[in-house]
This record gives sequence, C-alpha cells and structure tokens, in this order.
Amino acid sequence: MTLNGVISGAGGLIASVANSAGGNVITLNGVNTYTGPTTVTGGTLALTTVQRGGGAYTVEDGAVLDVGSATGFTNLPMSSLTLGTGGGATLVLSRLTSLSTSNAPITATNLTVAGVNAVAVPGSAYTTPGQYPLIKY
Repeated sequence: MTLNGVISGAGGLIASVANSAGGNVITLNGVNTYTGPTTVTGGTLALTTVQRGGGAYTVEDGAVLDVGSATGFTNLPMSSLTLGTGGGATLVLSRLTSLSTSNAPITATNLTVAGVNAVAVPGSAYTTPGQYPLIKY
C-alpha cells in the first residue's frame, strides 16, 4: 500500500502488514508532519527523509523500517528510535543514495536496541573511505 498524501496532526501511525500476495510494505511518500508515535508491528514501513514529524519510532521484533533519501532532506528526525522489543528488528538504509561522514541519515534523541537487530546499508553510497554515522543519538 502506498500513501502519497500528507499525514499531519498530533496523532500517530501503526503500520502492520501481513505477508500476502499484495506484498507486506506500507510506503509513505508525503511530507508528513504528524507528531505522534510511529510503530511498525509487522511487515515493512518504507519512508524517506522527507518525514518531518519527529515523533517516537518503534520497530517491533521481525518488523522492518526502510529509510530512503529525499532530495533536499538530509535526515529523518525522531524523538526516539526503538529497534526490537526482545528478538530484534531490521533497519534498512539501502535506498539511501549517498552517505556523509558528518551527518547521519537518522537523528534520534534516544536509541534503544533490544535483541539481535539487522542493519542493511548501501554499498554504493560510500564514495570514499571513512566512518559513516547511521544514527545520531
């Protein structure tokens, strides 16, 4: 399912998709400004750095948060990021078109990691050797 419109207001978002013939991905393409929490309970939530709400993000065990680049927006702001609730989740950054040695694509005030989590990064985004921050917290 793809949502191209803007989601705004104080409410939050719960993304939960079961594996099916139609896929298991919810894609947010709008310049969303909602400030409530975002929780991924199943399947994949795909979004880009154009998201501006800055609320808390939780990716529950077995779920996936897929963050891609958006022109003019260098990072995805979050008040907190929780990866996994015990067993582990997946953070996918493979749709980022480039990485910076000075700016992380995700900025979270707090980071909580529970269980064995996976992070997928794009090999093509590394233009020079160096340290590339992925989450600033």
